Amino acid sequence: NLQKTLQRNNNIEILRIIAMFMIIAGHAITHTDIYNNVGEINFYFVKFFDIIFNVATNVYVVISGYLLCEKTFKIKKVFNLWFQILFYSVIIYLVLIITNQIDFSLTSLVKVLMPISGNQYWFARVYLGLYILSPFLNILIKSLNQKQFQCLLVVLTILFSLWGSFIPFATTLNAEGGNSIIWFCVLYMFAAYIKIYGVPLKSNKALIGLTMSFFAFAFVSSVVLKKLSLMIGLGGKGASQFTTFNSFTMLFGAVGLLCIAVKLPHINKFSKVIQWFSLSTFSVYLIHDNKYLRNILWEFLRIDAIADEFYIVPYILLTSVAIFVVCVCLDKVIYIPLNKFVSNISFKKLQSKIDSYII
Repeated sequence: NLQKTLQRNNNIEILRIIAMFMIIAGHAITHTDIYNNVGEINFYFVKFFDIIFNVATNVYVVISGYLLCEKTFKIKKVFNLWFQILFYSVIIYLVLIITNQIDFSLTSLVKVLMPISGNQYWFARVYLGLYILSPFLNILIKSLNQKQFQCLLVVLTILFSLWGSFIPFATTLNAEGGNSIIWFCVLYMFAAYIKIYGVPLKSNKALIGLTMSFFAFAFVSSVVLKKLSLMIGLGGKGASQFTTFNSFTMLFGAVGLLCIAVKLPHINKFSKVIQWFSLSTFSVYLIHDNKYLRNILWEFLRIDAIADEFYIVPYILLTSVAIFVVCVCLDKVIYIPLNKFVSNISFKKLQSKIDSYII
């Protein structure tokens, strides 16, 4: 198992770590009251980083698509993911009940014991669904030639990104937007194209410049649209038109970051350290963004209380690093030993049955 782990592309694993760090930093802004306490100067700094951090969820999904599109579906992986989600949902709830941080209720207990149906973690719910759908998406991918694949990506971009981005009042085909299984499938298909046909741009400088331009456009559009919205009496509505998960800026920003990781020279040093951290990234999400723990965490850190200080952005970054490291260490102590036991559960008969249908 260790040998298989060390064969992973370190560039992709570093991008996975960065994506989870950005998710934490984004939560430091969206799960606190920063924007109601920040002054005008700090507002632009916080907003700029908030928009960059916003791409992280898409990045995490395209990494999964890049790695899964040529892999065989494993029912054991479904069980392991579900058990990991259940474990953290239950253990965090029990700890908070025991320490009198939250009140017990039968309704909350039922939802904690059914974390997917109870929507304890929206990302985990959709991510698990994506993994279950992945073998069927792979069958579709294998059936397409390159021109057909390109045509599909254009259609997906128009239907699920550009349509909603440029016609804000439109009733689109994807009501949940960037939080939906449809959007995750779109990201999966883009990542699969990169894996199969490579990065379209040959120049690394052009690739980096183009990717950064999407973030710059998202930031400028957010500032401009907010001012226009206030001027015409809409109260700032519409400012996030090009910063949502399913906006074209966040779509191509995420794809661009994946392409950069793929194209840059592979980092071969510190493989054990990189992958020691990357293997716990999903647990980092399950711990820090737990439905009951998140409010306690961000109230304790009081980031919004220093929103107008000159060091607010460095504080957010350092705090996010600390949260990431603590969550990784907790995962290694609490869950990883248990996961070794869970991973030994055999699904050979069921896997054989599934293989007969999808392979």
